[in-house]
Amino acid sequence: MPPRHNYWTIIVDDKPTAFRAAEQEELLPTLKQLQARHPDAVMKWFARGRLWESQDVERADASSRRRPPMGDRRPPVGDRRGRDWRPGGEHKDPRDRFKIPRDEKRRRFAENLHRDKPAPASGEPSGDAPPEAPPTSSPAAARPERPASARPWSKDRPPAGGGGARKPWGRPPNGGSSR
Repeated sequence: MPPRHNYWTIIVDDKPTAFRAAEQEELLPTLKQLQARHPDAVMKWFARGRLWESQDVERADASSRRRPPMGDRRPPVGDRRGRDWRPGGEHKDPRDRFKIPRDEKRRRFAENLHRDKPAPASGEPSGDAPPEAPPTSSPAAARPERPASARPWSKDRPPAGGGGARKPWGRPPNGGSSR
């Protein structure tokens, strides 16, 4: 059997159809039916990415193109690419722009540590001075106290589930199926 990319196909209105076969005889009945409505329907041989009138025409073209033996074919000398060659425009490693020295990384890290702190007002000292001590009262002390009933660990709350109610995934009380 020939390879999948070599086959007979039917062409209607200069466009290929889905009718394909390895043997020409397999497509003849289909071609005759199509020619009743489309008189310009023809059958052609597809090989090497082209349409041919027949297999013989394709073979004749292939034999007329003589290739040198494998040992005589060499890549062109000017086509050698260096170690830094990359496809695309600049031929540079795209990761190079993210490679920065360690000192620069550390400087950026230290800079980002202090970015969330508010800027000092015009009357206060600049950021060169050491930071002030935190206030003596903690933020937790400023929060209002929650009532005992709102605490999930409180003993005053009733147990979850409503006190012995049947779970929705359990069996029905009569012992039968749920259907």
